[in-house]
Amino acid sequence: MKTIELGNNLVLLHDNVASKHALIDISFNFGSAFESPKDNGIAHYIEHLVFTGTKDMPRFAVTNKLESYGALVNAYTSKDRTNYFFES
Repeated sequence: MKTIELGNNLVLLHDNVASKHALIDISFNFGSAFESPKDNGIAHYIEHLVFTGTKDMPRFAVTNKLESYGALVNAYTSKDRTNYFFES
């Protein structure tokens, strides 16, 4: 497995495996454990915002395109992590 550390504190883990499948897993170190009572639920809310689109890209445009090729697209938020994954 190859580790690539980018200048913005992003760490990429890359591994070549003989397979017809691919997995992209994006994980952020934030979740409910880092929230105050005032901003409770914000990490989960942000997780959902990723799929809502922009003024230039309709809601679920990327998700629908990936799923049209048979990919699974999902996300979750836990106490200490918000995770997005794309699997084909």
